[in-house]
Order: sequence, then structure tokens, then C-alpha cells
Amino acid sequence: EPCVPGSRPRRVVIVPEGVPLSLPGRADKLRAIANAGGRVIALGKASRDLARAAHLPVEEAAVEPASLPGVIFRTEFAGTGPPDPILWGFLSPPAVFCAGGPLWKAPGDATGAVPSRVEPIVFINRDVPLACGILPGSSAPAIGGSVPLLRVKEGGQGGEWILFGCSPHYRAWTLGTFRLLFNAVLAP
Repeated sequence: EPCVPGSRPRRVVIVPEGVPLSLPGRADKLRAIANAGGRVIALGKASRDLARAAHLPVEEAAVEPASLPGVIFRTEFAGTGPPDPILWGFLSPPAVFCAGGPLWKAPGDATGAVPSRVEPIVFINRDVPLACGILPGSSAPAIGGSVPLLRVKEGGQGGEWILFGCSPHYRAWTLGTFRLLFNAVLAP
């Protein structure tokens, strides 16, 4: 049964790190799930592999993965409308842990128009991005305003890809962000 009255059940697939997405047909099967109204959730480094394999319209920020050996970033909510269901229960933007996973460029073109398929959920804080850890100076300019968590809409039946460049479940339990993963699975 759906968890929100009036919503319909949704097929959800979680793609963890280490899943070989380059195998023939694997990305096509995941796209079929998203096209049919399902939700495909990729975690950490798997989100980079999935974005490439499925040819999603996202671009990584110019940050070397090796420069993110395990850092905690401050974030800002994206958008000004009602809170995204993935952010339910967060009164303030969550700090996110990144360990080699991708950060994406904020979607948009020179005019600031955002492709309708791509929706940032949180941005890395532009003013003071680092909450904890060490960040090489060469990576700092690309990180502020980049996107560690986003949604890419797929098909006409409400399907979507949820890409976590951060690790909401680092070492199986991160209290500050585990709710993001639960919400991604359970939200309408």
C-alpha cells in the first residue's frame, strides 16, 4: 500500500556502490523501470556510473574524487516551493558526507534555465561549504553551489532517478542523513 493517501505504489530499486552497470542491458533494464513510473536510487560512486551508463543529462563538477576522501559539507535546500518529499522531517538542511562520490554542476545554461528533467534537491553551501574535513584549495571553487543529491525525471508516468553523490548510509548508519535514504524509498 502507498504510504500517502491518494498515491499509487511505486517500484523502487536501489543501486549500491560496486554494482557493475557496464554489463550489457543493465542500464536499459533500469531505464525501463523508471519509464514505467519506478524510482531508481543510486548511492555514492554508483550514481556516477549510473549517470554515465544511462546517459542522464547531468554533468559532474570539476572536483577530483580523490580530493574528497571523506568530507562533511553544509548544504542548502534547493527551490522555494513546498519541501521535496525526500527532505521530509528536515527542519534545516542536512550536512552530507562525501567520500569519492560525485558532485554535479548545478543544472542550467548561461541564462540560468534548468532542464525540466533535472531537479536539485540540495546544494552545497556557497559561503562556507566545509563542515568537517580537509579540502584542497584547487577543489574549493567548484564545490560551493554544486549538487550532491538530485532527481532526474524519466518518462511520462512519474518515473525518476535519485542520484546520491553523498553517502546517506555511510558504514551502514549515518543518523544525520539516513532519513534521506528512507524518504527516497518511501516518498510518493
